[in-house]
Amino acid sequence: MSAPPRDAESPRRSGTPWRRLAMRMVVLAVAAVATLFFFTPGTAQAECSDDEWHNNFESCLSELEAPPTSACKEAPVASSPDSGMAGWFAQEPEWLDDPAFRDGDYTVPHGTYTTYGYAGYDLPVFAQDCIGDVVPDGDSAGNDLASLEFTLATGIIGASNGLREAAWTPAGMWSWANDFLDAASQAIYQQVFSVFGAITVGLVGIYLVWRSRQADMSMAVTTAGWAVLILVLVTAVARWPVEAATFADEGLTSSLGVVQDAIGPQGDEDCEGDCRDLRTPAQNASDMATGEVLYMNWLRATLGKGEEAEYQRNSDGDIVYDDEGNPVVTGGNVAYKYGPALFDAQAMTWLEIERSRASTTDRQSIIASKQEQWLKVAAAIEQEDPEAYATLTGARGWDRVGTGFLALLSAVFFAAFDITASVLIILGFLLIRWAVVAIPLIGTIAILRPASGGFKRLVSMVVAAVINVVVFGVAAAVYLFAVSHILNASIPGWLQVVLIGLLGLVAWMVLRPYRRLSSMRGGSSLAEAAFGRRKANVEVNNKTVVKNNEKVRTETVGDEPVEARAETRPPTPAASTSDNVSATLPPRPAPGSGGDPIRSTPRPGYAVYRPAASSSRAQVGDRPMVTVRPD
Repeated sequence: MSAPPRDAESPRRSGTPWRRLAMRMVVLAVAAVATLFFFTPGTAQAECSDDEWHNNFESCLSELEAPPTSACKEAPVASSPDSGMAGWFAQEPEWLDDPAFRDGDYTVPHGTYTTYGYAGYDLPVFAQDCIGDVVPDGDSAGNDLASLEFTLATGIIGASNGLREAAWTPAGMWSWANDFLDAASQAIYQQVFSVFGAITVGLVGIYLVWRSRQADMSMAVTTAGWAVLILVLVTAVARWPVEAATFADEGLTSSLGVVQDAIGPQGDEDCEGDCRDLRTPAQNASDMATGEVLYMNWLRATLGKGEEAEYQRNSDGDIVYDDEGNPVVTGGNVAYKYGPALFDAQAMTWLEIERSRASTTDRQSIIASKQEQWLKVAAAIEQEDPEAYATLTGARGWDRVGTGFLALLSAVFFAAFDITASVLIILGFLLIRWAVVAIPLIGTIAILRPASGGFKRLVSMVVAAVINVVVFGVAAAVYLFAVSHILNASIPGWLQVVLIGLLGLVAWMVLRPYRRLSSMRGGSSLAEAAFGRRKANVEVNNKTVVKNNEKVRTETVGDEPVEARAETRPPTPAASTSDNVSATLPPRPAPGSGGDPIRSTPRPGYAVYRPAASSSRAQVGDRPMVTVRPD
């Protein structure tokens, strides 16, 4: 059977090209729709908003594509929370030892200090060896200087946080002193008070017998009652020295805790699930200081800009808040979006450093994972903001120097008053413990009431220490509360630094009567120790000076000079020179005797009198205390 001629098929193929074209158009339309709704490139970044990147970047990291491997782009190695100079003051949070927390039964609010410690505040230099991205020598020097500034700023904030936690939680600070208090108090009580105290009691009896001839019953009862009081007090303190110090600590810390919980820096409830804010007021303050002073300045130095976010607003222009009280963010810059993920890539958490130290394999895995995270985030920043990426590489080193200087200045201004208040609080607790040890020793002599001056000064010192602890504890809480409001206010960063410095200066000036360490020495009474007053020195010292070839006598009361007062001395023929009375002054010229015309008219004089000490004087009655002649 022969094949049909070619012309016989042409009628059947006449519509084939149009049919094929239509089928292709249908396929392309279906593919376009499927690509638009199901296979759009960059869907991973579109699913995570800027606010989700900022608050929960862990769920968004897996959607970033890994950049091509490059030998010249080496990510920094993540540092540990207790590394560097500031690591001396780092303390691991207590809840990390709770198995329930490790198993994820509950979470704790994410704080910069309580999560990362002092890790991550290095200024990385990225892609130095890449062609076209080589950092000039001047920028390298600027990066080194900026890193030094951040190291100093981190150390200052670390010292401030460490001293504050020690001052506000004395139970952990002074646990080492319990054995010392017990041993020292018992030794002094047994070896000194038990032996010499009996001798002092015998002296008290002899003193009472000797004074009995005056028939002064009130004096005898006072002396005996004082001796019994000292015996009971010394015995009680020596019997329970640790309990006495702990009782004082609990009384002070409970009063401070109420104030710090009310007006101290508050934690942000930004955790999911069963969220428990187990942070102490001191840890809340550490999170605030580390996050606002260190992290924000590190972000500006690393990316060249701080966090900037756009918020949803209603028809009246007010910011809209969600059900949890957080503002609804509609967008943000790369610092707001990628800042937390970039910082996490070069800082280890407390849990991660614990795992890495327990296993070398886990350590290598954690470091490799964080380096990969760094490269992903850096590639995303390069694509979205080339200017920020240029700062990230370290090509603008001297811009980092300026930001580092502001970070250092902010740390100094913030920590100046905070460290001073913490040191004075610690000093107050130390004085209380020293008083517990010294009471058996000083009480041995203080049983004899005429020799009780040292014991009264010790009590006054303790009262002054208690007042200083309360005053500066409350002042530190108020200061941190005000600083947190300044840092959260919508004002320029430089103005925040100035306000923080002025706030500390004002607090220092207001608390001047209490900040003097000399007031802790106490006084001769509780009122002097409580109000910082000193007993006025009423001793009058007379001084004779020569002025214009004439002797002029002036008087000085205590340490304060008193204006010389002229006086007319009444005739006192029996007054002796031993009474410190000016008896050798030159005679007063008679009026009109050719002296100075200005002095020709007699001027009125003044005299200060005091009663005679006894009737054995040559003249009974009042006698002049100070005599000053105007001429």
